[in-house]
Amino acid sequence: MSLFKNKYVAQLYILVWVLGILVCAYSDEIVSIPEHIFGEGSEWFWAMTQTIVVGITLLLIYSQLKAQHSKNMLDTIAIFDMRWDAKSMRDSRRKVCQKYLENDFDNINFLEGLVLDYFEQMGWYLKKRVYSRDVIWEFHSYYIMAYWRLAEQLIQNYRSQEEDNTYYEWFEWLHNEMIKENLDKGIKQLTLTDAKFKKFINDEIAGEEIKPAG
Repeated sequence: MSLFKNKYVAQLYILVWVLGILVCAYSDEIVSIPEHIFGEGSEWFWAMTQTIVVGITLLLIYSQLKAQHSKNMLDTIAIFDMRWDAKSMRDSRRKVCQKYLENDFDNINFLEGLVLDYFEQMGWYLKKRVYSRDVIWEFHSYYIMAYWRLAEQLIQNYRSQEEDNTYYEWFEWLHNEMIKENLDKGIKQLTLTDAKFKKFINDEIAGEEIKPAG
């Protein structure tokens, strides 16, 4: 890994160090640089040098933490992708689509709950900044927008039945964050068109099942 990923930061540190030497060399009396660095009155120069070294160390620590956060984010997304493509999840996705076509919004059963819990957890992770909004938008916004439309009435009815509006609140928040990201990117179409939504449902229902190994 390069000491300075940002060339401008490196140039800034070098400039400060050089300026320190020049100020030291051309102070009240012009004397040699070595005298100011190693001789009497050089304490401030070494204090400045120590400050620069500490700054570089902090920069390296920050870079390492940032790299670790990116790795953790990618690992978490990979786990979510595996869950999304699992056979049980594919069955659950079909079930949610079928309930929507049948106007069945009375209850959330186990299969529907798998899909809704998936997006609920994703929303919670986004809220806790496990990953960034633009990353989720890039890879999952299409599904988030579509499944919120599929499940919104189902969730609203369930909240009324349980008299608790906190059910799937992070899924709803996640959906709203995707709308905000669309706006930030200048996208005028904030939701799926009816034609795209219909095609989405058909594709989800007709998707090939993943056959168990063996």
